[in-house]
Amino acid sequence: MNYLSACLEVALEDGKYIVGYKQSLKALRGGKAKLVILASNIPNDMKSQVEKYATETQTQLMCFSGTNFDLGNAIGKYFNVGTMVITDAKVSQDVLRLLADTNE
Repeated sequence: MNYLSACLEVALEDGKYIVGYKQSLKALRGGKAKLVILASNIPNDMKSQVEKYATETQTQLMCFSGTNFDLGNAIGKYFNVGTMVITDAKVSQDVLRLLADTNE
């Protein structure tokens, strides 16, 4: 999880991210989302809505292995974060590449 925090720092430094369910759906519908990160304990109805819009807009979707509390801590927030969207294409590709490198 510490490595994910390091990967997400790239997005956090540039301010190219959105947190929260409603804001994430708005970004997905508006075509601004490039990568969606979901916490493991997000409610199923919310998860299915996000997955639906991500599929329709062909946006990358990543499931975070920790809870919404863990995701909040990973990005330096002092509240629970169930859904996070990265809005910059280059940053999202960097995050995916860095995470893929750790899985090899």
